[in-house]
Amino acid sequence: MTDIYDQANYLPDTWLYAGSSKVWTYPCFEEDNVTPLLLTGGSAEVVFCPYGKPEITSLQKIGAITDYSFTVTINSSDTINLSGKYLQQVIVTDASGNTFITGQGTVLIFPAIAAMPSLLLRKEK
Repeated sequence: MTDIYDQANYLPDTWLYAGSSKVWTYPCFEEDNVTPLLLTGGSAEVVFCPYGKPEITSLQKIGAITDYSFTVTINSSDTINLSGKYLQQVIVTDASGNTFITGQGTVLIFPAIAAMPSLLLRKEK
C-alpha cells in the first residue's frame, strides 16, 4: 500500500544526539516528484522547528549545492542545546528566484548525557 508519506518529497524520519555532528544530503525534485530539480544558480537551506510550533525556528542551515541536491553540515554547536521532536523543511530558491518547499520530515534529537557536551565541544576546537 502506498500513501502520501511514500512520495519522493517526503523526508524519512531521522535522529541524532544533541551535540553531535552530521552531514545530510537532500535530493530535490520537480513538482512531479520524479524529475530532478536543477539547483545550480539558486540556493537551498533546511530549517528546523519544534514539532507543532512552525513559528519558532530552532536551526537554519544553508546548503552547499551540487546540481540536483545539496548538503548541509550540522555541527555539534548547532544541536548542543536542542532535544525533542523537530520538523525539518527543505526550502529552495531556483535560479529564477522562485522559492518553495521541496520536502519535510521529522528529526528526533536525543539529549546528551550531562558529561558529554563538554567533551564534544572540546574535540571540535
